[in-house]
Amino acid sequence: MRRVFNRGIEHKKARWGWFFVIPSLAFFAVFSFYPIMNAFYTSLFRKRLLDLRPPKFIGFANYEYLLKSPDFWNSVKATSIFTLGTFIPIVVFSLLLAVFIMSRRRFQKFFQIVYYSPAVLSSVVAAAIWLLIFDPRGLANTTMNTLLGTVGKDYKWLATAGMVRLSTILVYFWKYIGYFTIIYITGLAAIPQSLHEAA
Repeated sequence: MRRVFNRGIEHKKARWGWFFVIPSLAFFAVFSFYPIMNAFYTSLFRKRLLDLRPPKFIGFANYEYLLKSPDFWNSVKATSIFTLGTFIPIVVFSLLLAVFIMSRRRFQKFFQIVYYSPAVLSSVVAAAIWLLIFDPRGLANTTMNTLLGTVGKDYKWLATAGMVRLSTILVYFWKYIGYFTIIYITGLAAIPQSLHEAA
């Protein structure tokens, strides 16, 4: 009797679980899964933007063209450099900053606000700030000339491919290191004090 009763409760729980999960599954199917499948299906056709004729099925020819395109591999290279140049430094330095802030007895909230403040700036404001910094007469060139002992040299932060990559990495690092620092602080705060004492 008890087994039948427990089975009835489990069945009711499962039914209510599906009741709560189905809306999110439907939302995912409509706004995520369907666009992905439709984009893949569309990629199997050749369609000219201003042509009124129906699209022509070409199979995987678009993917073959993509893999042979030097522009595609250049974008893969640029994305890989940006990802490695931002992800590894952000993970390392945000962890170090989080440990530094957690080790302070005073001004913890102040440091958290200072490091997190760039993350709440809009992208337009951040771009305006860094355009001034990367100006030929801006802070970036002044700092580099001071450190390297050069006089009046323009490092062309926004003019050459290598410097544009470096500039993008610097801006992203500056804007989001505070966000990851706060995440690390939250994780470190959740560690029981007994583990610190044992260590």
